[in-house]
Amino acid sequence: ETEADALRVITKAQIASARDRCKNGCADAEALDDALRAAKASASTFDSRGEKIAKAVTLLAVAEVHLADVSKDFSQALQTAKLSLSILQEAGADKSRLAMARRVLGDIYLAQGRYYMVSQTANEVVKLIGESPDVMAEAREVAGVLIQHAKAKLDAREASAALKPAQEASRLYEKMGDPRGAASAGCQEALAYLQRPNAQALARRAAIRAVSFAKDAGDGRIEARAWNAAGQAYLQEGSVDEALQAQRQSMSLAREKNDLDAISDALDGIMNIYARDELPEKASAAAEEELMNAKKLGNRRHEALAQQKMATAMMMQDRAREAVRRATDAAEKLRQAGDRKGEAKALQLIVELQCQAKRNVEAMQSAKEATQLLVEVGNVKGAVHLLQILTSLHMEMGNGEEALKAAYAQAKCYKDAGFTEEEAGATMGVAEMVASMRGPREGIRLAKESASIYHSIGDLAGESKAQVQVSGLQVQLKAASSAVQAGKLAEELARKSGDPKAISAALQGVAESYILSERWNEAVASVKEAVDVIEKAGIKDESTRAQALQSTASVHLSVANFDVNNPSRPRPRGLKESLKAGEEALRLWRKIGDKQNEATAL
Repeated sequence: ETEADALRVITKAQIASARDRCKNGCADAEALDDALRAAKASASTFDSRGEKIAKAVTLLAVAEVHLADVSKDFSQALQTAKLSLSILQEAGADKSRLAMARRVLGDIYLAQGRYYMVSQTANEVVKLIGESPDVMAEAREVAGVLIQHAKAKLDAREASAALKPAQEASRLYEKMGDPRGAASAGCQEALAYLQRPNAQALARRAAIRAVSFAKDAGDGRIEARAWNAAGQAYLQEGSVDEALQAQRQSMSLAREKNDLDAISDALDGIMNIYARDELPEKASAAAEEELMNAKKLGNRRHEALAQQKMATAMMMQDRAREAVRRATDAAEKLRQAGDRKGEAKALQLIVELQCQAKRNVEAMQSAKEATQLLVEVGNVKGAVHLLQILTSLHMEMGNGEEALKAAYAQAKCYKDAGFTEEEAGATMGVAEMVASMRGPREGIRLAKESASIYHSIGDLAGESKAQVQVSGLQVQLKAASSAVQAGKLAEELARKSGDPKAISAALQGVAESYILSERWNEAVASVKEAVDVIEKAGIKDESTRAQALQSTASVHLSVANFDVNNPSRPRPRGLKESLKAGEEALRLWRKIGDKQNEATAL
């Protein structure tokens, strides 16, 4: 086992070396092939000796090499990591090794954009080991999955849920004396603060602290990301000069490491500063400077990246035709470089630019072509994003049935890829769309199908959400008893899940079903508890609070409307309560910038 651990460390070093010797922005393919052959040979040797745990550890190394090869999809990485975990479980491996395998799985899920699975994996590791392990090997794995959890929540735009795991990871890394890990966790903490209102100073402090840790670790890649976060914080504070200085420092480090992702982030930061000051020509000049730099290096992927940024800058100047041409050139360069994933992303940008330019027919054709390529290279989330654009375009053009086909295609895309949790969510989306076009009865069938999918993976909160949808559609059908039944089932599932957001949403759904049955007191009690659950849990997510308050306003208003139409009532109940809750919801929607819900609240 010790030998296998050492071999895995060697493999990780080979992967790092392949990235440092990157060609055209990708890890050196030849170096990765050498690492893969060596890792597979080690696994085979341990297998012949009957050493199961050692074999499983080297299989994790094989999975990590597959994950590092960005030119391919991640199916081989996922399959190998799952096999490793299965072998470790059968062999009765210790907790740290089981956590190690789950952490690798978390890295793969994160690369695939499967945020629910990342969170589930992190929860499994914390449950297995605990939040504050004393054993160094166990603490390292817990800290690693906490960072994964934070990244997943940030990518899913759930900043309130990202902050705690990032802070916990930082605490563990500092306790272990690991400045590199502390720097990485600090970056996630800063990014979480950036997504929260009025937290710019906290974001800046977290980012500068991450810069310090990265310098102590001598890790230029992480330092570049920390400076990028600091630049964003400075910009939010209105300190434009400091923001520009931080982004330029990030760019310098990113170029030094030839880290195209970090270069892209830094260039975005610089361009955003100029866009904020309404200086699109300077944003375009920054992208052009990067293009010239890439041409000097002879790096096609770098050139393509700069071309795409130039396309974005040209859209700021209303130069739509030239923007699309630049993006098309970028896609061609990536195709010539053999980077099919990059080409697919470039095609995705072309579609988005065509939509912005209101060239809908061209956008629809481009979307169909790009979707196929995205599926082929394993970018399932990207493919679904384009199918969502197709759905919207068809709806804008009045092609309801075509829009519905594109919506169904989203769920099928997830199903074919084995993304079960995303398939369930997409099916809920289709249910809503079908209900609006063909009536609630057909929507109920799909909502129940979604609930069944969530049930199959043991996602109680997801199943509750689907049952809330079933209840709402039953309300539209005026099926009072069925609506209450589905609502109570949703509440039961949510309480079993222990997720306060799910409990609150279920209680709001129950209240809506009670209104249909004219069970006014029970409806009021349900929405009151829906708000209380959020407040007691200390949830800072303002959209969740606003939704609960808006539901409260709606229920009290329904009570008042009933009393107005009931001569036996001396005066309507609930108007004062409805107005108070509605005004608070309105304030929150405006603060968040959610125009649609703001209009509903008004």
